[in-house]
Amino acid sequence: MMQEPILKIQWERFKNHIDIDISKATKLVSPWTTHKIKSLELLSGGCTNTNYKIVFEDISPVVLRIYVREKGALQREYRLNQLVKNIAPVPAFLYINHSGSFIDYDYALTEWIDGTLMRDVLLSESERAISQCAFSAGQHLDRLRKIKFRQGGFFENNLVVRPFKEAEKYLPFGLIRLKDESVQNSLSLDTLSELRHILERYGYLLPDIANNI
Repeated sequence: MMQEPILKIQWERFKNHIDIDISKATKLVSPWTTHKIKSLELLSGGCTNTNYKIVFEDISPVVLRIYVREKGALQREYRLNQLVKNIAPVPAFLYINHSGSFIDYDYALTEWIDGTLMRDVLLSESERAISQCAFSAGQHLDRLRKIKFRQGGFFENNLVVRPFKEAEKYLPFGLIRLKDESVQNSLSLDTLSELRHILERYGYLLPDIANNI
């Protein structure tokens, strides 16, 4: 079994979880449903936002996602969801709230989908399961790469793309991150050296500007 901290398993959270109880959750879901909540489970995965699985007595469970990192994150995530929902399997958004009337954060309700995280499949070291997941992921990525934007960059509101600054371009950013203390503490010296070698040798293959739409 892999010993190095990978795939967020041993990563520190960027933000603390937002603690809520069933009473608070009932208020948060009230604009969407008045069905009684049976149980509330904190989903510990992720490094920033807070997610709860809400199980109702007589309707399907949902995920309550509280966006604690920054304003605008929910809107970007929702618009990305709408962009790819007919291309890749993504959970449906059921309700979004920006009002701040129930909690000091934007939040959303999405459908709950049973399954196994790809992280857990990789850590299972089952070659067959990993191969099947990798093949399926490749198929979906092939469809997603057909979505084109006028330039590379970061998404802002309404999926407007802000161009990369020089230090944010693929090659400079990759080399800078390899010097980061948390990266160096997470990867072996051999891995760091190999990654640096790959970036320096094949960096010219990285795109600076995406193809036009």
